[in-house]
Amino acid sequence: MKKRKQEWNSSESTVPGVGRKAEKTVAEMGKKGAKKKPTNALSAAAEQGISIVEKEWIEDGNQLGRNANPAYISFEKNAESAATRTITMASDCLGPRGDEKSGARKEWLTFCSLKDIQSKFSSYRSNRFNNLFQNATAVPHHRQHVPIFLNEYVSHSNLKLKSIFEDMSDKRVISNIAALAFDEQLKEILGVS
Repeated sequence: MKKRKQEWNSSESTVPGVGRKAEKTVAEMGKKGAKKKPTNALSAAAEQGISIVEKEWIEDGNQLGRNANPAYISFEKNAESAATRTITMASDCLGPRGDEKSGARKEWLTFCSLKDIQSKFSSYRSNRFNNLFQNATAVPHHRQHVPIFLNEYVSHSNLKLKSIFEDMSDKRVISNIAALAFDEQLKEILGVS
């Protein structure tokens, strides 16, 4: 007896919190991305997959992270997902070679020293495709540190730092970032570079 190929016409997703449409689209992207060079398509496919999940959450009427705050309404047209936005902005403000004007790298390092923690943020300025995944591991690692730091230790506040605070305070954004971080953590466990 032949086994039937799984059909995508079921109304329920097999992944909790993700709609069937998003699950199907991500699966199709994986098939297409496998034919391309993985290093060229991985970041784009990950961003597209995360964006699909985020759009489903937004369609339910729930804005993600900073998008719930009216102060950021002019930024809402940005095509970047909340997860990618949080990773890039946090690494730009708290990582090496970041934004000196709007960032808080020196204060962040002082905070880390006081709390006896090591900063995991790396520079996002080079064009290496894996920057997204490497910095995605830093955000969940510092998910409790960064909001405390931004709320209690930063001497200057601006929209960029407030955006990071609001995005990192949203568990849905952090869960999508953790999904991106999984790839990097798996490489470390397996000893693959």
